[in-house]
Amino acid sequence: MLREFGGCACNIAYNLICSVAEPLIMATVVDFSGLRTTSGKNGLSQAHIRPIPAAIRGPAFITTDLDDNQITAFRFPAR
Repeated sequence: MLREFGGCACNIAYNLICSVAEPLIMATVVDFSGLRTTSGKNGLSQAHIRPIPAAIRGPAFITTDLDDNQITAFRFPAR
């Protein structure tokens, strides 16, 4: 199993940086530790990213077979 840093906002912002744009990400995050270093190295502004460590979140598990078919499962924690 691999842990990947996902997130649509960071992926789009990174691609915009590669095309000479200056994107701003506005988001709330639970665990920003690994992504903070990666986004900083790539020049993404972190000014509008707000960590909320106590937020309830549901991780996604994505299984991809050899034909690139995907099944996504979400685990929602009890409140």
